[in-house]
Amino acid sequence: ITIESTEDESIKDTCTVTVKEIELTGISLNKEETTIGIGKTEMLTVTYTPSNATYKEIKWMVEDSTIATVDENTGLITGVKAGEMTVTATSVKYPNIKAECKIKIMDILEISSVEELKEFRDNVNKNGKTYEGAKVILTKDLDLNPGKYTVGEDGTVTYDESAEQWEAISTENNYFKGDFDGKGHTIRGVYINKPDEKYQGFFGAFDYASTAHISNLVLKDVYIYGANYTGGIAGCGNAIIEKCGVTGNIKCTATNLNTNGGGYIGGIIGVLRGTVKNCYNGATISATGNYDVGGIAGEVSSGYISNCYNYGKVNGYINVGGISGDMGSHSINNCYNVANIKATKTVGGVVGVLYSSMNNMYNSGKVEGNERIGGIIGSYAVQQSGKIVENCYCTEESATDTIGVFSWSEGTRKNIEKLSTLPSILDIINGDNAFKLDNDGKIILNFDN
Repeated sequence: ITIESTEDESIKDTCTVTVKEIELTGISLNKEETTIGIGKTEMLTVTYTPSNATYKEIKWMVEDSTIATVDENTGLITGVKAGEMTVTATSVKYPNIKAECKIKIMDILEISSVEELKEFRDNVNKNGKTYEGAKVILTKDLDLNPGKYTVGEDGTVTYDESAEQWEAISTENNYFKGDFDGKGHTIRGVYINKPDEKYQGFFGAFDYASTAHISNLVLKDVYIYGANYTGGIAGCGNAIIEKCGVTGNIKCTATNLNTNGGGYIGGIIGVLRGTVKNCYNGATISATGNYDVGGIAGEVSSGYISNCYNYGKVNGYINVGGISGDMGSHSINNCYNVANIKATKTVGGVVGVLYSSMNNMYNSGKVEGNERIGGIIGSYAVQQSGKIVENCYCTEESATDTIGVFSWSEGTRKNIEKLSTLPSILDIINGDNAFKLDNDGKIILNFDN
């Protein structure tokens, strides 16, 4: 840089300035992993460290271009076929500075209308499409029977005669085996009035040889009246169900326990082989004369329940619980019930009959029955010394005993108490921070707004 006098050019001076680059020290992507549909696109973006680095040119590469392609200059990814691979962003100036994103390409079906939902259902039930390896995404709230039902102050749902009955997705002949993601949306108006037909719910029966995945779905104002294997989200099967909720009415009337089954009724699922976590039930369950009835699951034949709560009244015959009627060989933890639970026998505020481990449970609902009545467990039938039941509490008003009867007592029991004043629910069940307080002080799941 030179400065000189405008009157005398011989009078001047110079200064040498060296402009140094601001060296790039790292980059990161907006996602470490993502799922993209076949034929769909997604743009990845880069964050630079420091943000004012001089050289920001990036080159993009994919691990397998037969699965997905990427624009090497912009980071726009396009799904080609189902599979998994990695996209890498590399600094052109500093090739040792990189960031990666794991990409899963799936067949993705987006549902935005009742008609599209029915078409998806018919593809499963009538055309035998399993959607295995595919993802079904709900993109908006839906109402299956707008204006054709009323909801009373007590939550009772009454449907008009003109209401359209829902046919459960996935049958015992044609199973759904994919991933259904409600994306936090609500489906209202699920109406089923089929008291003589089993496998009733929004979904019917899942395959026991594969695992369906249902998540982020809330069913409101349901009226589901079925035979055995009936639930809000699903009737039965092998599934991972998470971040789902149900309100309304679920019914089952057993006419003959020996011939018709007459059991396995749950707010979320009738019979579970798999996982239910971070779910709630607010539906009233009326299953007089039925066995294995629960606010979340009627029976857990294998798998576990975690981070769930029930506030819907539950009424059954035998093996009835606020969370599960019959809890098999696996575990149940971090759950609570605040509703009244009623049965003829083997009825518990949390579990009707328990064969497994259980911890961090809470019940403040009243438990009624004729025999084997417990504020926490109706019948304790643990036969293995490795099973542990601990940190379970109920109110003094819920029942006379915490555990109704000990059929076997090989397991370890710790801190099973009936208290006049219960500790905070969050202190009991919130070890993994699944729950929170809403504006009214009610304890709800983090996903449930």
